[in-house]
Formats: sequence, structure tokens, C-alpha cells
Amino acid sequence: MPLQVDAADEPALNLTPLVDVLFLLLIFFLVGTRFTQNENSFEIDLPTAAAAPEPMTGQPDELVVNVGPEGQLTLLGEPLSIERLRERLAEFAEVYPDQVVVVRGDASGAYQHVVTVMDAVNQAGLTNLSLAVDPVRGDAAAAVPVQTEAGPTP
Repeated sequence: MPLQVDAADEPALNLTPLVDVLFLLLIFFLVGTRFTQNENSFEIDLPTAAAAPEPMTGQPDELVVNVGPEGQLTLLGEPLSIERLRERLAEFAEVYPDQVVVVRGDASGAYQHVVTVMDAVNQAGLTNLSLAVDPVRGDAAAAVPVQTEAGPTP
């Protein structure tokens, strides 16, 4: 005996609960957004402290000093003289004493230019210095750490 199905007995999907849930979510997000705006609208004066805690930021990116073949210097894309480089490095040393400095000297340039930059880094009070080299094997440039004195040179 075959089972007979009437067209009126076809299954139907009831969308009423789905629409109810969507409206509840919409109301929830609208109310949450409104609370955030109220919280930001209060005018308050923050208390001050003599010894504020250090910011919880990670270590900053390394500073790369490029030394051209004729002794041209660039830091962060800005051409500098050796005096201005020393000043800028001292500014970075005040904010973050463990700042990493990578010196990239041109292979065809005089070694004295690189040594002058290394001296400027040391005089600025930064001790975390590396020299960038291009390894014989491999594609990426490497940085070789250099030990410097703890204090500025006279």
C-alpha cells in the first residue's frame, strides 16, 4: 500500500524564532553601543603621580643607520650629518635605553665612516649595536651584534 502525501502536508520552516533572535541581538548591540558613548562623555581630571609606571609596550623596532660609500648617513629615511645623528640617537636613548641600532655600511666605502657611526652610537649612550652584513650563502641580510662600552666615550 503506497503512502500518499497531500500537498498541504509539506514541511514548512518557521522563521518566527529566527526573527526574534535577530531582533534581540540588534537591541543588545544598540544598548551596548549607547553605554560606550556615555562612558566616554564624562569629563574627569586624572590624578597625577611623581613616579608613573613605565608604559607596557614592547621593544621598539631597530634603528637602521645607512652609511653610503662617501660617508652619507641616513636614519629613518632622513639624510643627516654625524652631529645630527648623534643628537637623534641621544633622543632615542632617553626614551628607550636598550634601543637596538643596526649600522649598514656600503662595502665599497671607507671603513672609517662605519667606525665614526659606531662611535656616535656609543656617545649617544646606546650599547645595543649590530653591523649588517650580506652572508655569502642565503638571500637575507644578517646583523652581527657588536659589544660596546656601557658609557659614552670622552
